[in-house]
Amino acid sequence: MTGKLGNAFSAMLKRSRITLEQAIEAIEIYQEILLEIVEIDLKEAVRLAGNHKIYAYDAYILRCAIEHNLPLISLDQNMIEIAKQEGIQVLDV
Repeated sequence: MTGKLGNAFSAMLKRSRITLEQAIEAIEIYQEILLEIVEIDLKEAVRLAGNHKIYAYDAYILRCAIEHNLPLISLDQNMIEIAKQEGIQVLDV
């Protein structure tokens, strides 16, 4: 997850959507969040990946949101659209 988070912040910095100070502050807040590793239905994740022509990694995140009734936070517009199609609540960033 650290890699995706770093990529998201670097993309926002590159597009001048946030300042370096804002990125550092957000990372500090993120590091305070307790994370839990959970299992997902792998067959359903692969089915989701196949139906939407997305990578399995993205499907895992979507399946996790579905199975645990969690909202999605993403900068990836394709993921946001698929989440909405799948009935997943999406939180604006």
